[in-house]
Amino acid sequence: MKSSREERVARNEELFQEVNQEIEKLEERLGRPKTLTILCECGQKHCLEGVEVEPAVYQRVRSNPLLFFVVPGHDDAAVERVLERTEQFLVVEKSGRAAEVVRRAR
Repeated sequence: MKSSREERVARNEELFQEVNQEIEKLEERLGRPKTLTILCECGQKHCLEGVEVEPAVYQRVRSNPLLFFVVPGHDDAAVERVLERTEQFLVVEKSGRAAEVVRRAR
């Protein structure tokens, strides 16, 4: 059975979220930085853009598994809604089938 587009996007975004959690752990071991440079957690297959975020904001967003950081313009209204906007990043919340995929993975 083929995966839906929403499922593929959600799995791709989860992968980048996991990479970013490892980046945060490494940064913490090296000394608490003023900002973290993480990867955009969008569903675009070849995106490797960086996002600068304060550690406290990163932790707050990470506390909800349905929230992801994306570069402005990388949000996808078909699978998520924008909750926060800054010049550097958006915080998006998965919805519909994508949210179900994320919940099952946790």
